[in-house]
Amino acid sequence: MRTIRADLHNHLRTSSRMDGLFNPAIDRAAERLGSGGIFGLVNFSDHRYEDFAGQRGYERENFGNAVYVPEKDILVVKGQEVPTAKGHLLVLGLEEDNHLKEGRPVLDSIKEAKDANGIIVADHPFGKEGLGHFFVDEYNSHRDYFGLLNGWEVFNGEAALWFPGLTPKNANNAAHDIYESYRLEVKGIAAVTSSDGHSLRELGTSYMPLETSDDYDNIKSSNEISSVLRNCLGSTKFSGFFGRKNDSKLGALAHLADLAVLSGLSKIGIKI
Repeated sequence: MRTIRADLHNHLRTSSRMDGLFNPAIDRAAERLGSGGIFGLVNFSDHRYEDFAGQRGYERENFGNAVYVPEKDILVVKGQEVPTAKGHLLVLGLEEDNHLKEGRPVLDSIKEAKDANGIIVADHPFGKEGLGHFFVDEYNSHRDYFGLLNGWEVFNGEAALWFPGLTPKNANNAAHDIYESYRLEVKGIAAVTSSDGHSLRELGTSYMPLETSDDYDNIKSSNEISSVLRNCLGSTKFSGFFGRKNDSKLGALAHLADLAVLSGLSKIGIKI
């Protein structure tokens, strides 16, 4: 058993193009997260994980829903940030080229994720497009909603930015307070800390510690990836209160600017 560092929510770029990022991202993860580190590379209406996993670079073991780089002892897990009808939901450990449907009711998306053996996290719950208010408003009559999650993001690096009219104020404080209020009633949900970075520079700037089991060092299949990671999260459910928290306000501003540029280019028929 050992304690490792995990930044489970990262996009690497605002654009979905992953050209030339494999080795630099692995090197940055090794530097920031150390031996055994994990980072989640998260799709958003794209296939950036699949593109990344197929890039030239270090030798790797491909499990389908994750790639492991022995030379650096780094594991990259596939994620998808799913836009449900009420807000975003982070699902980790999906098989390569398995992409959950978008725009569905929250419970339908959760069921689809569970059927795909996914690990379900409410990411930036009180940030932009978060599901925090959905869970809070429905909590008294639908307590099982909370219990269907594997994790609740108590700190998101880019959600630290407050920009009037664009991003909510005190999003991370609200996420922390709700988790603290509910955790004794709804057990087994991890407190997740992650960067939500959209640049190589942000990778590993925020992370959580995970207590791994002996099974972690002997993973042989995609099913084992999901099962072991889910168990690690469940057994270290308060770990998000520790680790490293870094406000990525500049990263969030850069991301908003990039989104504006990409939107403008898209309107004239240019996609990057």
